[in-house]
Amino acid sequence: MSEYVTLSSNELEALKKNSTPSVCNAIETFKLQKRTEGFILDEVRAMKFQLFAKRAIPSHAYVHLVDVGKPVTIGGLTVTTGDIIHADPHGVTRVPIEVAREIPGAAKKIEEKEQEIIRYCRSSEFTVEGLKRLQKQA
Repeated sequence: MSEYVTLSSNELEALKKNSTPSVCNAIETFKLQKRTEGFILDEVRAMKFQLFAKRAIPSHAYVHLVDVGKPVTIGGLTVTTGDIIHADPHGVTRVPIEVAREIPGAAKKIEEKEQEIIRYCRSSEFTVEGLKRLQKQA
């Protein structure tokens, strides 16, 4: 009696192999929803890059049951029963079911392009003009 579209365990495992930033970037290529904010903090911290974030909530949760089975909005993300949620230390996003099977392949293409840009930025041939050319190709 399932009214929800479901993914196989293999399809869910393929999704789980990607980081949330990769999943968000891949979702964005399908033009279904905008990328969420604030999911790159771990990578930025590893680079020792200083930044200001929109929100930080350094507290314990105040947990109380309000309702069950109804849509809920948390941190600007609305989730409903049956939604596919991708979450890891980088953040949380809702995966649109209509493109869920295509996300792993799209994320892989994005990560490959990002790695090409990172390699170029770390190379001795780096120039701002060269970076702009690479970004136009993305």
